[in-house]
Amino acid sequence: MARRLLAFLLLAIFAASSNAFVQPRAAGSISQSTAAPPSVTALFERQWNFNEGQSPWGLKKNAEIWNGRVSQMAFVWVFLQELITGKGVVQGIQEGDFFFVANAGLFGVSLLALTVWLAIKGDNDYTKE
Repeated sequence: MARRLLAFLLLAIFAASSNAFVQPRAAGSISQSTAAPPSVTALFERQWNFNEGQSPWGLKKNAEIWNGRVSQMAFVWVFLQELITGKGVVQGIQEGDFFFVANAGLFGVSLLALTVWLAIKGDNDYTKE
């Protein structure tokens, strides 16, 4: 019993010290970098997620942040579904269970709505880092 309590406390301390959901701090450097002038396009007012001047192979900060956030949301969503119902999401969808199909649709709509909202609201430019 004591070992389980110790393991739980260590896990709780580790989880509390995790910075997975915190925006990374900007590096405090004294030197200033000169940014390239922005390109003139038809969508000059709202340039979101354009990879101009970057390789198309991924591993960019913008893509990594978005993929990480989506995967965290999906993991928590699926974990809670399996915790509540006691069966896996894939099994529930294959059986045609309304709860699982409705949750899959709700997750897709929520993800799309959050992405659109953040695209409209966000002003972070990850292409310069």
